[in-house]
Amino acid sequence: MGLIVMAAVIATAHSAVPYLWLAVAAGTMFILAACLSPGAVGKALWINLAVIALTLGILEGFYWLKEPPDRQMEYSEGFFVLDDLLGYGPARGRSVSHVAKVLDRLLYRVTYTIDDHGLRVAGPPDASSAQTDACLVFFGDSFTFGEGVPDEATMPYRVGRKLRDSFRTVNFGFLGYGPHQMLAILEEDRVDAIESCRPRLIVYQAIPAHVSRVAGLEPWDQHGPRYVPTGDGRVRRAGHFDDTPPETLLDAFRRFHHGLTITWQRRLEQSALYRMLLRSHRPVTERDIELFAGVIGTAGQTVRERYPDAAFHVLLWDFEKDRALLPAIERGLKKQGLPVHSMSAILPGFRTQEAEYEISPYDQHPNERAHELIAEYVVNSIATPVSRMTVAALPRLSQ
Repeated sequence: MGLIVMAAVIATAHSAVPYLWLAVAAGTMFILAACLSPGAVGKALWINLAVIALTLGILEGFYWLKEPPDRQMEYSEGFFVLDDLLGYGPARGRSVSHVAKVLDRLLYRVTYTIDDHGLRVAGPPDASSAQTDACLVFFGDSFTFGEGVPDEATMPYRVGRKLRDSFRTVNFGFLGYGPHQMLAILEEDRVDAIESCRPRLIVYQAIPAHVSRVAGLEPWDQHGPRYVPTGDGRVRRAGHFDDTPPETLLDAFRRFHHGLTITWQRRLEQSALYRMLLRSHRPVTERDIELFAGVIGTAGQTVRERYPDAAFHVLLWDFEKDRALLPAIERGLKKQGLPVHSMSAILPGFRTQEAEYEISPYDQHPNERAHELIAEYVVNSIATPVSRMTVAALPRLSQ
């Protein structure tokens, strides 16, 4: 028995599937206990426990073999902090290291520079001293934040470098965010907290996965801002996702996970079975898509009301894997009257060569080439026309 426990401890510490070995060890000990038990009731109890443990071990091994190699992510301690409005965000005023590996092979090692507003730097240091307060504001998730690429390679930074004489650039994107964080930021005047920033153009970068995020279905965003439809195509704020009781067992499971400490979350996430359950949620519905479009439409309306001379545009990643959802998403955004720019029209050959624009087969975030091409499109097809409109609107001086 002691040898079994010792072997389980060693395997747990060094194996990629520690919970498989724990299940095997537990099942073996229960079988031994059944053999040593003198009574029929005791034998039945230990045998049933052995069956449960070994079944969990089989499931653990099955889901470990089934899932693709997972990225091992290492961030500087304290990178993620609680934010009562948005659920979470980055720590302010620091540089953060991010190391990503797959099967112990290095994918990338990058540094993220976060300014005093809790935003990733979005332009050269001298851009803030340009003789303009016209501001180009970016919203989105890790695609906009620039996960996996250096500061100067992100799309917002490249736009800021190209437009330093006509716009300041600000990057509100962050890992795992959705349109609900954008709308909360706009409603709570966090854009106005940026010194010398008069929004003239706001660009939201969307991916179809934002539909599940805005519906509160993802485990990492259980305290994110919750919005509900108002019946007229718009939405209103209704607290946070975790203000309402969970509707399903999976919802309760995600809520439980979110309430654990980071240490325990990481420890339990070593289980492939646990990871599978954590990532599972109900399929998104037409109602979720309507909510997604309504949140973005309300953000556009908020921009028009608060910044009458600002334009609002949407960049949409129309992945092939999401083609079943895309028609409904596109219809919803069109119904909101929003200008939408699809990646298939921005990145050459995107629909058939998506891998050309990914960091790696194990990390589908945009690579540096994709960031550069999107930046060129934003500059030439969105920002430059807006800039010309601004100049045209200026009062002409009499000769």
